[in-house]
Parts: sequence; structure tokens; C-alpha cells
Amino acid sequence: PEAVEAAAAEGDPEQTEAAEQSAEPEAEVTEAAESETAESEAEQAETAEPESEEEDSIDVEVILSCLNKTKIRCTYGAVGSVLGVDAKSVGALLGEKHPEASWVVSKAKHEPSGYTEEQKHSDLFANPEVIDSEDELRALLAKCKQEQS
Repeated sequence: PEAVEAAAAEGDPEQTEAAEQSAEPEAEVTEAAESETAESEAEQAETAEPESEEEDSIDVEVILSCLNKTKIRCTYGAVGSVLGVDAKSVGALLGEKHPEASWVVSKAKHEPSGYTEEQKHSDLFANPEVIDSEDELRALLAKCKQEQS
């Protein structure tokens, strides 16, 4: 482009045309690169998982609040699935063992792992229901959110 402008400024039509022709391949390369980038971005957008606002607002505190409110136990696996982490990582997300976090339980025993009796919620076994799937937990979270509104 600079060579084209310089040739045009000198007023020589042949030099201007020659400069334009030498600049065309550069422009074609740039256009091709921009086209490939746009296609790549479009493909990424098509394959990306859509994120809803609801999913963005779900964190361990939202889950614990809902479980405490409804007094329903839920497995580490279900919580992990909703949060997008491995079930074994959920304990660390819960933090220090305390009654409000004791609603998150093992799938095998339906009890919180490694909790003393003092660390368990006093109503932990009042309700026999235990959520053990991502879908069930998401449904409960939606219900809690709706009741909160």
C-alpha cells in the first residue's frame, strides 16, 4: 500500500499499476488469513457448549444453601457433576467440615465422609431422600431458585 501511494504521488501511471499489482498478493494473503480465522471462530462457536445464566450462578454455596433449606442429602458425585469437577474434589470445595456442608454425602453410605457426630447437621437423617444424579440436583436447585424469587 505504501508503494502504491508513493507511485501515485509521483504521477507515473505505469509505476502505480506495477505497485498495485505487487501489493495484490499481500492483500489476498491477508484476506485468506482473515477468512480462515473467521471460519475457525465460527467452528469453535458451533462446537462450544452453550452456557446459561443459571449454570454460571451455581456454585458450592448455592448448592449448600438449597440442601440446607430443603434438608435433602446429595452425593458428592451429583454435586461434582453440577459444578463440573470430579466427585473427589468436592470435599475441598466444601471447606472445613461443618453441619451446613454435611448434606453432601457418599453414595455408598449416604453419610458425609469423615464427619464427627458434632459436625453433622442435626436433621441429616430426618429425610430419607438422597439425590444422586446431576439432573435431580439441577431440578432441586431450580425449585430453590424459583421459591427464592
